[in-house]
Amino acid sequence: MFDVAKINPVLTSDEDVTNYSFITVDDVLYLVMNTFSGDASYREDMVIKAGEYLNGFDVEAWKDKKLVIDGKHVTGGIDSLSEGDVLVAADDGTLEAGEASGVHFVVTDVDAYLTEAAIKARVAVA
Repeated sequence: MFDVAKINPVLTSDEDVTNYSFITVDDVLYLVMNTFSGDASYREDMVIKAGEYLNGFDVEAWKDKKLVIDGKHVTGGIDSLSEGDVLVAADDGTLEAGEASGVHFVVTDVDAYLTEAAIKARVAVA
């Protein structure tokens, strides 16, 4: 997916952002995946302070691609999700069940073989 990724090199947020959050800036949905060094390299709870530059991946560039989404990034977890359910960005940076509009995700796979708590979802644009 990095082959088709579009990164906004000057993206910032007016609020603190947790790594691996979904944020909307100027009506564009981004997945924030900043890189850190040292012991913080793989921590998902790292916070990027308001005003700092973000590695924001334009999610719409991944249209029709599938993402593996960990359950902790879905409001309420993934236990109640089924194939065909729609997820949209929530205000807290996670995804939540919702109606298809703009850039959203359609659940395609809920099999446990992915990980103990993850789903696959296709990026869609309404």
